[in-house]
Amino acid sequence: MPHHKLVPLKLTIVLLFICSSITYGQSGFKVQGKVVESGQSDGLLGAACVLLKQTDSSLVKGVQADENGFFLFSEVLPSQYILRVQFLGYETRFIPISVVSEDVRLGRVIMNESNSTLKEVSVEGRIPPVRQLNDTTQFNASGYKTNQDASAEDLVSKMPGVTVQDGKINAQGEEVKRVLVDNKPFFGDDPSTVLKNLPAEMIDKIQVFDQASEQSRFSGFNDGNTTKTINIVTRAGAKNGTFGKIFAGGGTDDRYKSGLVLNKFSGNQRISFLGQANNINEQNFAISDLMGAVGSGSGAGGRGGRGGGGPAGQNFLVNSKKGIVATQAAGLNYSNSWGKKVELTGSYFFNRSTNNQIQTTRRTYVIAKDSGQSYLESSAIENTNTNHRANLRLTLNLDSNNSILYTPRITWQENKNSSGTLGSNFFKEELQNKTDSRIESDQSSYSMNHEVLVRHKFLKRGRTISLNTNLGNTGTWGYSTQNSENTYYRSVNTEDSLRQKTDINKSGWSIQNSLIYTEPITEKSQASVTLGYNYSKSENDRITRKNLDASGNYTQLDTLLSNKFITQVPAYYVGMGYAMNSKVSNLTINVNMQQSNLNNDRSFPKVDQIDRTFQNVLPSLIWRYTISQKKNFRLFYRTSANAPSVDQLQDVINNSNPLQLSTGNSQLRQDYQQNLFFRYMSTREKDNSSFFFMIGGSTIRHYIGTSTLLAARDTIVSEVSLAKGSQLTQPINLDGYVSLRSFVTYSLPIPKWKINLNFNAFGNFVRTPGLVNGMENLASSPTIGGGLGVSSNISKNIDFNLGYNPSFTTVSNSLNTSQNNSYINQILTAKLNLLFWERLVMNVDMNQTIYSGLSAGFNSNFTLLGIGLGYKFLKSKQAELRATVFDLLDQNTNISRTITETYTEDLRNNNLTRYFMLTFTYNLRAFNQPAGNKEDQPPFTRPPGMPQHFRPH
Repeated sequence: MPHHKLVPLKLTIVLLFICSSITYGQSGFKVQGKVVESGQSDGLLGAACVLLKQTDSSLVKGVQADENGFFLFSEVLPSQYILRVQFLGYETRFIPISVVSEDVRLGRVIMNESNSTLKEVSVEGRIPPVRQLNDTTQFNASGYKTNQDASAEDLVSKMPGVTVQDGKINAQGEEVKRVLVDNKPFFGDDPSTVLKNLPAEMIDKIQVFDQASEQSRFSGFNDGNTTKTINIVTRAGAKNGTFGKIFAGGGTDDRYKSGLVLNKFSGNQRISFLGQANNINEQNFAISDLMGAVGSGSGAGGRGGRGGGGPAGQNFLVNSKKGIVATQAAGLNYSNSWGKKVELTGSYFFNRSTNNQIQTTRRTYVIAKDSGQSYLESSAIENTNTNHRANLRLTLNLDSNNSILYTPRITWQENKNSSGTLGSNFFKEELQNKTDSRIESDQSSYSMNHEVLVRHKFLKRGRTISLNTNLGNTGTWGYSTQNSENTYYRSVNTEDSLRQKTDINKSGWSIQNSLIYTEPITEKSQASVTLGYNYSKSENDRITRKNLDASGNYTQLDTLLSNKFITQVPAYYVGMGYAMNSKVSNLTINVNMQQSNLNNDRSFPKVDQIDRTFQNVLPSLIWRYTISQKKNFRLFYRTSANAPSVDQLQDVINNSNPLQLSTGNSQLRQDYQQNLFFRYMSTREKDNSSFFFMIGGSTIRHYIGTSTLLAARDTIVSEVSLAKGSQLTQPINLDGYVSLRSFVTYSLPIPKWKINLNFNAFGNFVRTPGLVNGMENLASSPTIGGGLGVSSNISKNIDFNLGYNPSFTTVSNSLNTSQNNSYINQILTAKLNLLFWERLVMNVDMNQTIYSGLSAGFNSNFTLLGIGLGYKFLKSKQAELRATVFDLLDQNTNISRTITETYTEDLRNNNLTRYFMLTFTYNLRAFNQPAGNKEDQPPFTRPPGMPQHFRPH
């Protein structure tokens, strides 16, 4: 080629090289790392990371660490920098960084607790009460004033979008399943225990977020499995010390309570002990401690139908503590870490509760032609439940690329129940039949799970492999005896008696395995492949004998009430996923192809076998978009397929209520659920306001609903005799289930008045299909409601919360529109805590509840008023003597409504009424808080290479 033609070509190549070099240089490099507490592996969410020019200390970029402590600066130009990392309660870190020709990976940035504490006055008014950190809503405790002895529950109740009622914590429209303390489990998965027993004064921040699964957090690939979680960040001075309380009290009507709470925090080691005994319905532990305590009493609820347990249930309980409950309980929690390689958290609970309950029930059935079928019941139940529960979490970080997580859980329970039931069926107020039934039962059960997660990171960032195995085993055994006297009103009235004993023996085991491999595609995208195999086997033996002889033996086997049943469900699935991440958008798409087999084998009273195969495609999508640092939205789409339980499959008659028989259905198939949710969150620093909006819905194909046969005359169905007015229910697959729900909350502090305003509104809709006498009924129950809350932010001497929460529900049935109705529920609350003369404390707690639109005799308007007066004494006012009165006006009432596709049910339960009590409490607070320096600032140490003129901002 001629030389004169080569010159332009060479010049072009040189220019292209220069341009590409400039372009590459301008795109810059990455600076990344993970902020962790000294001696810990969990990251510090929200740590402020700032990149400064080393020459003049000017600000270059700033980011905040995510929920795992990771931070990333993109497009950093070659130069000399200083990385400043700050987190309240920790010493500020200054790290010199040189960006030359490649990405800078700092690894773990270790933060040490500050040797100084900031005076409260120095932060008051500077720290916004609410901040939005990506997907985490963070509340600063200093922005919400509480009284001196307030618990974490009192503090959390003041925060927008968070409610605590009847032991359940809801945040942003969802139930909180887990509460962490400094990113570590505390008393297992029992949110109520943590919030009731942790003092508010030791809390620095409350963080609300959706915690991803262990595998997602490890691989960085979101599998869509999240848990609504609250993380409590403790103050720096509260991480070392001993705190707790001991209390004892007695009152009228033989009411008593006593307890001990003791916590010892020493760096990484944390030991806590809880103990309590009372007969005033106080329960601090999880619902898993209460097998059989709920729904086991009434012959109607849970025996003759759904009992409100399904998605159609629309309960509004004034107080879920039905009856009078006496409790003895204890709990122990231990957590520690040894270096960077071993972390251990474990807890043990013991709980014994005895519940004496009296209940009145009224059901109105949905019938196509006639609208006069109803059921009335009164029952008395004594239920004693004993529970032992232990769990452990052991993390072994073998090295920077390999780790093992082992989480065993063991539960053992014993339940003894004694109940008496008087039930009557009516047609247009005419008595059809009645039963007087006595049941005694004694059952024990256990549950064990062993979950192991083995994880490995390859040298290439984003390439990981993890294996998760969960082995479970369950068992239930025991017996129940029943004596019933039944009367049937016909042209000639007839009576019969029932004497029977049922022996129950259930067992099962399961194994779940999943292998996940992730591979980076580009710097901003990642792919995953999942292989899984699950297997479960359940055996259910139910043997009933009748005809009690003089020797106390049941002589005749009742084959209609007996069954031996085995269910096996093997499932295989393969999944593929794709994730794309940028500064503002995070998108994850997963698709699983699943095949499952449902194998049912019955060996008694007759031999048969049912084998069915199901194939499903299960897609999911998660999209998070960051509009700004203060605004973001998330979109969730999930699908799932769920097999029926062995109890639903076992077609043996349950006649524990002779007027309301139930049975299973061996022909059931699995359902297919689709869920779609949208969330929007924002905060505004100008006025410290926050806004949250959520809307979503679910549909279920092959929904496991209820088929109910209401006998219009004496009849026999599948060898079962049904008297006129009685019923037979069984589960059945139906289409048409739809649920929608929305929730919005807005919070605005008003500094001038020193209060916080919280507004919320919600709208829910549930449509549930069911069969009544072979005809389909679509039961719809839309509900709208809202609330206004006002909480004080004055001082620790004046603390109040005011609230008004109305709701309106409409009930409609496609089968019989004449039974459509509506009802209104209004709740007004007021809590007031006043401290006089530094030692005298007054507490007022008022709850007014108004019901209208319920069944006759169930509408009510009552006020529950409690007043306490306490005197603090001894050094630092650590002791208190308090006189309280519960239900001063003696109006306490416990009613609820349940809506199903078959009936509407109103219940009234006995509960605590007025009593007086005198209580002594001693509070222990012994934190190791070093004195601060004169400027109340962390000591400043100049790292090597830092310019002499540089000072932290």
